Amino acid sequence: MYSVSRDKASGGKVRLNSALGTVEVTLRGELILEVVPVGGAVHDVEDSFRELQDALCRCGSVPPSFTLAEQIVPWAPGFWECVRAIPRGETLTYGQLAERLGLSSGYARAVGGALGRNRIAILNPCHRVVSANGPGGYAWGREAKRSLLNTERES
Repeated sequence: MYSVSRDKASGGKVRLNSALGTVEVTLRGELILEVVPVGGAVHDVEDSFRELQDALCRCGSVPPSFTLAEQIVPWAPGFWECVRAIPRGETLTYGQLAERLGLSSGYARAVGGALGRNRIAILNPCHRVVSANGPGGYAWGREAKRSLLNTERES
């Protein structure tokens, strides 16, 4: 599903052409630092973390086991694990995510702020966390968020 290219001049950057469109992955050793769309296009399909890992390992860019360089959320230990636990095709509101973390729903804005700093949006599926009255924001655009959510619901 993925085709991979690595430009020696780009250092730790790998481009992946996938069902998502082209994404650029920034690596430092075994850490994935950032995943961004190239040209702003994100298509209707979200591929799994395992597929991305396999593609990167096949191209020799990273060892078979690598970790995500996640933004630390000091007021909510386990934040990203909780985000990754939201099943495909389901959503939580920002307030519901706060409550799952043992916080009051009043932390909804703080949850949204932490999600907005997610530099590895496809691997940490922050698109599955929505506003109480609409999709909410998304680093790759609201249309990409809606498209990802619709595709997940249909599959």
